[in-house]
Amino acid sequence: AGEGRPGLAATLRALNGALGRPEGLCVKESGARNLRHRDFLAPRAALNAAFPGGQVPADIMSGVTSLGGPGVLEVRGCQETPAGLAVQLRRPEAFRRLLGSPSVPSPSPPPSGPRVVLHCPALRRPAALRPRHLRPLLLADHLAQLLRAQGVGVRLVPALPEEGSREVLRQLRIDWPSSSGGLALLDAISALKQALGRSPCAAACEQAPGAAALPEDVICKVHLKSFVEEQGLVGYDPNLDVLLVTEEKLRSLAELQQAVLQCTVSNPVALPAFRFRDLISFCQGSCCSSIVHVVSCEEEFQQQQLDLLWRILDPGAHTALQKHLVCGPVKVTNPSSPIGADQYFQLRKHQMYEASVMKYGELAEGE
Repeated sequence: AGEGRPGLAATLRALNGALGRPEGLCVKESGARNLRHRDFLAPRAALNAAFPGGQVPADIMSGVTSLGGPGVLEVRGCQETPAGLAVQLRRPEAFRRLLGSPSVPSPSPPPSGPRVVLHCPALRRPAALRPRHLRPLLLADHLAQLLRAQGVGVRLVPALPEEGSREVLRQLRIDWPSSSGGLALLDAISALKQALGRSPCAAACEQAPGAAALPEDVICKVHLKSFVEEQGLVGYDPNLDVLLVTEEKLRSLAELQQAVLQCTVSNPVALPAFRFRDLISFCQGSCCSSIVHVVSCEEEFQQQQLDLLWRILDPGAHTALQKHLVCGPVKVTNPSSPIGADQYFQLRKHQMYEASVMKYGELAEGE
């Protein structure tokens, strides 16, 4: 049996039980200055009413120190003070348990249950992660945990291409797949190129006199605006027009296709309203492979381009089930030089540590 999700309420109940006063002798400390020395307090007035002379017997003190049970946080120690009986938790362990993921395993989705593909484009270039990528990355990981906890099968895309990029993910405690599609992925890219050659929206790139040279990896151009108008699609940026298709873009689509193929697909459903709280119910209610792109607002335009390119090359039910979850910006004020996601994370961690020291004192060290 699991130990239960730890919590302050369960710990407070256990403390009062150990003191023999389940009606509520201890209280949670909330004063910034007092938190440097204690987490809970049995006030002196309450002790005077509960025990002769207000002195807590040694056996009860021992029981408080050795407190345990489902969901109860470990006690570091307790001592009599003029204010009452002060109780302090083992804070490093308490923080780890309170902030960590539940130890209860997520239920496995049934073979015919709902499936969702979570796509985080920021990880396509993990070595160049910037602060703006942290929010979509964390949100994608959090959404995956929520969906899995409710029995939804989740596939994370893209697979990480470089082992060295895992340092930031390790710091964020994010587990992301790293395998690749191999030959199957190459076959999918080849099939997309063939579809591109047949598409009426695609055209060869002609070099106009005096125009800047096109990148070498450009395959052709695709007219997105006319496609949006023909299909009557709404919600797309009105500035979407011509997209230069590259090998990298086709690889991104091929990996998404591979993820969809590995999910059970049946009975397409209508798209719900474009709100975050709808996503879980949307994914639960669909037996199709729902695709959710989690992107920063700075990269929303590029993801809409890929969305439309995929619809053009693969007009199946799954491409109509694409949703865009757009995150707000993460700004760094007046950086002396471009700052990476790992540097930003360490900076914020240091700032939070300094804030903890100001509130809790030097006891925050190492916690």
